[in-house]
Amino acid sequence: MSVIICLLSSFLAISAPAAERELITDWYLKEFHSDITVNPDSTLDIVEKIIADCGNLPDQHGIFRTLPTAMFLSNGKKIKTPVDIISVTDFSGNPLSY
Repeated sequence: MSVIICLLSSFLAISAPAAERELITDWYLKEFHSDITVNPDSTLDIVEKIIADCGNLPDQHGIFRTLPTAMFLSNGKKIKTPVDIISVTDFSGNPLSY
């Protein structure tokens, strides 16, 4: 019974009129797009475009994007996944601190 209530309340929240959805009290990802290029040397070039909506929050300072630097295989072996951040920009191409 509680599952049905949760699903119903989730549906109602999604289908609420735009005026009611403007009362955001927490941030959410409004849009996420990722272009991934696999290079011949097995490295990856990843370009992400993220739009986060902070609603009515008072301290709108951006988001934290975490990237894994290691992963564990099913046999317990640890593999390092080095990350080199080339740049962080706004949608106009202006550099941002990170």
